[in-house]
Amino acid sequence: MNGITVWDGFGHTLLGIIEALAPLLVLFIIFQLTVLKLPRSYIFNLLKGSLLALVGLALFLQGVHIGFFPAGQAIGEILGSIRFQWLLIPFGFMMGFLATWGEPAVRILSEQVEEASAGSIRKMIVLYTIAGGVALFIALGMAKIVYGIPLIWIVIPGYLLAIGMLWFSDKSVIAVAFDAGGVATGPMAVTFLMAMAVGIASGIEGRDPVIDGFGLIALIALAPILTIMVLGLIIRVKTRRKEENATMADKSLIVSIVRKGWGDKILQNSCKAGAEGGTIMFGRGAGVHEKQTIMGIPIEPEKEIVLTVTNADETDAILEEIVRSAELGKPGAGIAFVIPVEKVVGVVHRSDETCTI
Repeated sequence: MNGITVWDGFGHTLLGIIEALAPLLVLFIIFQLTVLKLPRSYIFNLLKGSLLALVGLALFLQGVHIGFFPAGQAIGEILGSIRFQWLLIPFGFMMGFLATWGEPAVRILSEQVEEASAGSIRKMIVLYTIAGGVALFIALGMAKIVYGIPLIWIVIPGYLLAIGMLWFSDKSVIAVAFDAGGVATGPMAVTFLMAMAVGIASGIEGRDPVIDGFGLIALIALAPILTIMVLGLIIRVKTRRKEENATMADKSLIVSIVRKGWGDKILQNSCKAGAEGGTIMFGRGAGVHEKQTIMGIPIEPEKEIVLTVTNADETDAILEEIVRSAELGKPGAGIAFVIPVEKVVGVVHRSDETCTI
């Protein structure tokens, strides 16, 4: 390890990246000449981006080659010779969590899930779920090495469980789960964790580095599939319970008819008072205090109608806020009234503080 220099093997790394990016560029050029015909500025930006990607990947993989891989193997060889080898199991859990936590691809996937779900599934929940699952299976992998457990005893039941869970999981959750299994096996896991496992197998007497050391990446790929589908089932159960509670709870409908332009203000303030959302509609009408004419022709002012479904025990507070916000105490400002609601379907309480329209 001491003999490794910073640029040792950099030419081989750079050549490998060029071989990976070149077919993509050639394919794009073919499409550009035959179908796309994009402007030159776009082509220049693509070439500059490809160059930056080439340099960035080369430096990143070179750093992994001279840093993480030999460090992981050296740590593994040292750990393989410790007296209390069962300590490798909690150590593997910790290293698995930290390596996955720092995986760039896992963080990108977590952000994409939050964005695609409109914030209903927080990125930190996805990140903790993936990292925790990988940590658990790395600990299981350490137990496999320490006690000589065959890999198929873990992989086959694991994938059978994953196949069985497919029948109970939503399609969107299944897609995220299998993508999570792919991104979890990134450079951090493949280099550091795999090298550490091989080093540990080399340091334990009676263990084969090939048979016992490898196979950890298969466990890393399996872990997020199971944990994300479990997360999806938990979210589904909680959502159904909230829907049932919302359906069974007493509800009221607050109807506010106000002047044009006041609907957004009413909605925002009613949300602060406890409402979970509302609907704004437009209408026309006139009262005794709003009669205006031009050359004797009456004009009906435009109105905004705000519909807000609330829990019965929150109705008074929300109605009071609507009266204050819309200045309904003044003549001609509008009117608000409450209608009892017998049955509601499809109402789910939100876990965050945002309000929906």
